[in-house]
This record gives sequence, structure tokens and C-alpha cells, in this order.
Amino acid sequence: MEAKMKGNKIACLLILAAIMVPASAVKIEDATISPQMANSQTDFTHTVFAEFSTATWCSYCKYAHAALKDIYAHGWYPFYYVSLVYDENVHASGRLDDLNTYYLPTVYFDGGYLVEVGGDPQTTEGYYNESIISCGARQVSDVDVSLSAMWMGNATMKIDVAVYNNEVLGYEGYLKVYVTEISSARGWLDTGDHPYTFASLDYALNGDVQVGPKETWQETVIWNGNEHTDGHGGTFGNITADNIMIIAALSNAEWHQGYAVPPREQPFDAYYVDDTAAAIPGMDTSPPQVTVEIPKEGYLCLMGKEIIPVGATVLIGAITARADANDAETGIGVVEFYVDDTLQSTVSSYPYEWLWDAPAFFKHTLKVVAKDFAGNTASDEREVWIFNI
Repeated sequence: MEAKMKGNKIACLLILAAIMVPASAVKIEDATISPQMANSQTDFTHTVFAEFSTATWCSYCKYAHAALKDIYAHGWYPFYYVSLVYDENVHASGRLDDLNTYYLPTVYFDGGYLVEVGGDPQTTEGYYNESIISCGARQVSDVDVSLSAMWMGNATMKIDVAVYNNEVLGYEGYLKVYVTEISSARGWLDTGDHPYTFASLDYALNGDVQVGPKETWQETVIWNGNEHTDGHGGTFGNITADNIMIIAALSNAEWHQGYAVPPREQPFDAYYVDDTAAAIPGMDTSPPQVTVEIPKEGYLCLMGKEIIPVGATVLIGAITARADANDAETGIGVVEFYVDDTLQSTVSSYPYEWLWDAPAFFKHTLKVVAKDFAGNTASDEREVWIFNI
């Protein structure tokens, strides 16, 4: 038997395992042995990617979920997957609409190069293993995806992604960078009461990529979970660094006819994946770098202009103090200017300057403090003699 709905609604598939596999797939009889043997004989051309369409109410999705978790945990292949929880996240349901999904569970391997429908506890893992091996043997464009992420605190990450085109011709593709929870902390459970793994929250990037011959495309995104919602009234402001994985899938712009119900039902536009990368956010524990740039140490400055070196730093009249600050990890959040440990100004963007124009006489200490987005700080200070009426 099977349950299904027309239109954009998706229903849980209740079918026998014999009709779960596309006609082109080869059945693996022993899923605990064959994957290792097959992988030892297969050179993967790229890291394979799978999109798992599911819902919290789907009875048979728990078998598909268990199979994907087991394959990933064994580490048999270069392979990542995301769980698109249809009923909990509008971004997930939007992606399933793009794929013209009709049944749950359905797993799209490499953007639809192979599609597996249904799930049962005995044979599903074998089918998935064979699909991953088949995808891994595909000829793909010679491109590489690089990904890194840095936790900035308060559900915010700095995500850096790069696409390297190793070919002598230009490359065009589509890049989807998913922000996922390694184990859902939002109550997104399958019907076996297991939290969904690598549950997609939202995209960090989702768009076209064009890379010239032998060139590199790069992008940096600041992703703040407080500014993204699931479409059902919840934000992602409670995510934690140790439970997040960023997954980037690069698909070729060449179009193929895909079918969400193989071999010829529910057509969709398929763009096959050329490479996949993933990263867990690191913690920025390195302090930024900061120096007092102006006033210059050991110079006489008249109305803000350097005149001559005199050994001590002497200021006559007002001066625009300037700090040089940088942070290679998460970036500079603010630079603070102090006089004798009293805060005078906070600057959040370059150039980091403050006009010191208050009446002041004799010896004072000018200090600058730089704070990066992870909360690390560094400081520099300069002893000055100032005469300003």
C-alpha cells in the first residue's frame, strides 16, 4: 500500500522494499560487508552529497535516517548528507518543492543523479551504499570546494567558502551552503524518537558561482542565527558551536532531467554535484592585533601634524588619534579609546579614529583596546605630554 497527496503536500510512503530502488540500481545483499569491499576498489572522484527528505510524522523515514547515520558513522566513503525536515522548516520544504518531492522518505544523491524512495530496516542501507558508490565513480568537473567556519558567539559564525577551478575552461555552477545541527536540539525527532542528524536550518549561501580558468572564487558570510527563522515562529538563536556543521555542495550548471519517483514520475531540474565540503565552527581564542598609530611615538605634534622627533611624545593642540587593528579569525568588532583608563570613544568600523580635542595638560596615557567578534581583546598605549587649551 502507499499513501500520497497531490500538489505541494508530501505523504509518507508505505511500500515494499522491492519497488524502492530505481531500475538502474544494483542490490547489495550484505550491507555490512559489501560497502567496505566496494569502497576499497573504488576511487571516488569527489565527496558525495545526499539530501534526505523527511518529516517528524513519517513512519518509514526512521529507517532511512538510521541507514544514513550508520553509513556516515562508519566513514566508508567521502560523504555528507543533510536532513530536510519538511514539516518543521520552510527552507527545507522549499528545497523539497524544487526537487518535486512526492513521497517521504526520498533521498537525492548528488543533486538527483540517483534518487532512492522509501525505507525499511533490512535493505535500505544497502541501496544507499550502492548509490553512494555509483555517485562516487562519476566523472565530475575538476573543481574543489574549501570551507571553514569560526564561532563568534551569540549564535553567530563567520563562514569562509572558496571554489577552486582546476580546469583550463571557465566553470559555472550553483553553491548551496547549509547550516545544520549535528543532532537536532529543537525537538525535530523521527518516529523512533531519535533527533534528526545534520538537520538543515537555513542557507548561509545559495546562488550562482562563476570561476575563470585556473582561478578561485571566494566569499565570506557572517551568519547570525538570531536573524534566521524556521518559518514557524522560531529563530535559531539558541544554537551552540559544538552542535553545528556547515555543509557546502557545489552543483554543475549543466541541466539534467531528474525524477523524484524513478524512473519517469515527478520530473525536476537536476544539477549534479561536483564536490562537497563540511566544517565544524572553530573557537577564536587568539587576540587581535592593535597598535597606536597616531600620535607617533617620540615626535612633537603641532595641531595634529608630526613636526620633528624629540624623544618624548609631545602634543600641542588637538589631535586625531588613530589605531591600527586587525584580526584574522573573526574580525575586529570595536576599538575603544581611553585617556588615563577613562573611556572616551568606541569605534566599530575602519578607520579607527577619535578626535582628542578636550582641554588637557601635562602627562597622560592614551590607550587603545581592540575587541574581536569572539570577545578576545588586545591593547596598546602611549605616554604623551599634551598641551591643549
